[in-house]
Amino acid sequence: IREVDDIVCGDVFVVQGQSNAAAVMYSGSSAAYQSDYIRVYAGGSTSSSGLINNDQWYYGQGDGNENSNGNTGQWGIVIGKMLIDQLNIPVAIFNGAHGGQPIEFFQRPNNYTSSTDSNYGRLYYRLNKTGLKSYVRGVLWSQGESNSGNSSGGGLSTSQYKAYFENLMNYWQEDFPNIEQYYIFQTRSFVCGTSLSGSLEIKEAQRLLAVENNNVSIMPTTGMSLHSDNCHFPFSNGYEKFGTRIIKPLLNNIYGVGYQEEINAPMITDINLSSGNTQLEIATDASSLMTNTSNQNSLLNKLTNDFVLTNANNVSITGFDISGSSIVFSLNGDPGSEARLSFYG
Repeated sequence: IREVDDIVCGDVFVVQGQSNAAAVMYSGSSAAYQSDYIRVYAGGSTSSSGLINNDQWYYGQGDGNENSNGNTGQWGIVIGKMLIDQLNIPVAIFNGAHGGQPIEFFQRPNNYTSSTDSNYGRLYYRLNKTGLKSYVRGVLWSQGESNSGNSSGGGLSTSQYKAYFENLMNYWQEDFPNIEQYYIFQTRSFVCGTSLSGSLEIKEAQRLLAVENNNVSIMPTTGMSLHSDNCHFPFSNGYEKFGTRIIKPLLNNIYGVGYQEEINAPMITDINLSSGNTQLEIATDASSLMTNTSNQNSLLNKLTNDFVLTNANNVSITGFDISGSSIVFSLNGDPGSEARLSFYG
């Protein structure tokens, strides 16, 4: 009656967000990560007609864009290939990202089950049409630049962004009920013309989401190369690193793979002043902090750009020491009781 080949069965993951989730090729190809065992239904079309006229499965590719067949995004295909190599499990990736969009754009409209006019409706359509909406194991999210505002303002507050993402998680959990874990790539500061204060609001919302929800993990996008547009990333030391950073937490959370080394980014747990208020100790949840260079002057320069004191009587950081799970800063005076510390990253 019918002959069918190239059948696979495996696990399902969703990639969602704006352009750094679409992760198109800006510089360098992800083709080395292609595999017959990474599959994509249709693509992350930005239009209704582009989707409903495409009832096909494709081998995954990472170098295209939202409207290209089989699009996984560059870091999406890296994650897929590493899952296959580690577990021998085929992977279906549904990338629904849409560049340049705020978090409001991704919310669930009332007609999402009957219309593909919305981003949420198109993702739902693909997972429902393929019978896979109850088999999504994880969602990976990279979004926030469009909510960070610019020199004219216009961004979301920490509480607003957090509420929007919690709404999205509730929607996803209703429609894709077996999601086990959400992974947030923390938005980077000083990119895409965003304001620093606005990006800090979004980054703090993302941090709090991970602190307050056991099923949310967070990973920074610092310490990577930026593309020349100062907004996106090349493949090498960029989108590839998105994948290599998140794969171990994903394997640990969802598949129970154990690791001896640190696999999560350290989270600040406490801050204390001592030694006549001239030593500032920042405690983290890491078992042991490490530096990746012995150049103390270079490190101090980076640390003083990242850890910024305000309302601190013009006191500044003059030195540092790594002690177990803590960073200890030397200050050139008493910052006073109104001092605040921010981490820019």
